[in-house]
Amino acid sequence: MKTYTVSHIPMCDAVPEALIDTYLWENTGYTPRASARLSLVGDTLFLRMRVEESDPLIRYQPGDPNPRVWCDSCMEFFFSANDKPAYVNLEMNAGGCYLCNVGEGRRGRVVCDVFAENGQPSATVSDGFWQVEAALSLRKIAVLFGVEAVTSLRGNFYKCGDETALPHYGMWSEIALTEADYHRPEFFGSILLPAQA
Repeated sequence: MKTYTVSHIPMCDAVPEALIDTYLWENTGYTPRASARLSLVGDTLFLRMRVEESDPLIRYQPGDPNPRVWCDSCMEFFFSANDKPAYVNLEMNAGGCYLCNVGEGRRGRVVCDVFAENGQPSATVSDGFWQVEAALSLRKIAVLFGVEAVTSLRGNFYKCGDETALPHYGMWSEIALTEADYHRPEFFGSILLPAQA
């Protein structure tokens, strides 16, 4: 099981990467370099996910109802708090459109908001790469999971594109299954908050 330690410094290139370097389930040979970074400042958990990918597929736009962003060029952060059985799936495409739900399994998930004040995911597309960023509120996450404070996190970082020219499924913590399924919290890695490191 992998472990990632959240940085205590503001988000920058010095924050350590969690490499999304295990690609399974499709034999297209497409394995773009992708990574995630987390930093905690006060009550806000900052997330930056970046991938070396040119011409990302962007069909869904911010504000679209029920966007199937995982079919576009997509980066994802799934996480649970305090060993609760529920988990959040935050999925973001290269256009800044996102899906954020909570639940205990693939079915019956409920839309949720874990973002810090005045912040929803944003995306930047540049020459040869794109990235998404989000500011997550530990206070909102605690309320969502029914706890007084977030003391521990488990999770996984993903890169996918189900309907891109070269479908691909990348992950940070390997999911030891033969069929594609990111909704498997039993394979989440440990995400250590700065006070735990």
